[in-house]
Amino acid sequence: MGKKGDLSDFECGMVVGARRAGLSIAETADLLGFSRTTISRVYREWSKKEKISSEQHSLGKNALLMPEVRGEWPD
Repeated sequence: MGKKGDLSDFECGMVVGARRAGLSIAETADLLGFSRTTISRVYREWSKKEKISSEQHSLGKNALLMPEVRGEWPD
């Protein structure tokens, strides 16, 4: 199980949860039995997805709150 593709969604969630709980990469690897490279890769990929999701969510809020984002300028 040295590659991210070999980890189930549950295992990826365990990696993310451990890292978010404050465990280091080495501590997470020791706890879950995966390589440090795998821990780093899984968390990095999750962080990128989370950032994109947050940006999309933020844009949606701005579009609702700011008419100029929708192209509707006040008179």
